[in-house]
Amino acid sequence: MQVYFIDNEDYFQRKHTVSDASGNEYEDNDERAIFFARGVIETVKKLRWSPDIVHCHGWLTSLVPLYLKKLYADDPVFHKLKTVYSVYNNGFRMPLKDALHDKLLADGIDKGSLKTIKGKADFLNMTRLAAEISD
Repeated sequence: MQVYFIDNEDYFQRKHTVSDASGNEYEDNDERAIFFARGVIETVKKLRWSPDIVHCHGWLTSLVPLYLKKLYADDPVFHKLKTVYSVYNNGFRMPLKDALHDKLLADGIDKGSLKTIKGKADFLNMTRLAAEISD
């Protein structure tokens, strides 16, 4: 099995995933989720893999099904793709920034697809968003 890591010194060179050692959640968790989702999808495209199933684990991957179904739906690499989203108790307490909604719109995601997180992109709504759009 081949393993690839998505890395970025600004977003992922930290000892903890969601918050620092004191429990303070990172201000850029919204951008980290976007970077991760886009990075994974673009890596798969560049490697010319055509997956049958993408299994997303946890909230940090919650935007992957959204991007695959809304931005990459017409891409032949992802033509027959199905997505699965697994929920874990690894959430976050504070909602992500309201700007997440605008960032996703700027990426080309339609407004209707974001109604679940409009106004409150908390752990529950991010999980709902991923579950609603997954197969």
